[in-house]
Amino acid sequence: MTKPYENRSHQQVWDEEWKDICTKEDGTLNLDQIQRVLYDYSFMLDQVPRVYEEVSGLSKPNAYASAIIAEYEIRVNERFNWYVDEILNILLSMYDANAKDEPDYSDGIMAAITEIKEYAGIE
Repeated sequence: MTKPYENRSHQQVWDEEWKDICTKEDGTLNLDQIQRVLYDYSFMLDQVPRVYEEVSGLSKPNAYASAIIAEYEIRVNERFNWYVDEILNILLSMYDANAKDEPDYSDGIMAAITEIKEYAGIE
């Protein structure tokens, strides 16, 4: 596994990761290969921030993966909680509308509400 970037200088990264890719056997630069690598890098610089923005709200291409993942998890949890609240509100409305006339049906709704709350960790 590659060492983290924050623990290496740009020279170390060149020597360990890019030198063999971007130079010829005689040590001279391989311009064609450098152009290919930069082309791929340019594509990534265009595309990666779009994905980051969509899933996390962050758009810097050099953001740490841990920051992107943390923001993504926050968004997923917020969305999950919103959906659980919506479902519970619908079920509570159904319970209120049927509690008096259909107690068995209402008991089933209340059981579903209880199970959803337990699953979601809501008291």
